[in-house]
Amino acid sequence: MCPTCKIDSLELVQRFWMDIDDAVREQSEAVQVLVREAEAVRVEGYNTLVIQATTASIAQKLNEERNKEIIRKALDMVLGVNWDVSCIA
Repeated sequence: MCPTCKIDSLELVQRFWMDIDDAVREQSEAVQVLVREAEAVRVEGYNTLVIQATTASIAQKLNEERNKEIIRKALDMVLGVNWDVSCIA
């Protein structure tokens, strides 16, 4: 639980996942296709969102720095957070 949030950080991300998806699409439709094959599974510490992709190849693409930056920007746009992103398969 983040110290300033009344709900769990992961719950917050999951609640707004479609809005985050839309914010990703605004930046890159190609990355949105990848994000749609993943889901938020946990927040590590207070600033790293871990998402799980359906395949290792999608996870590898989502872990590319330019794609992680798009997701980070979407998180900031929707939730106002400055988090890192890590993707697992």
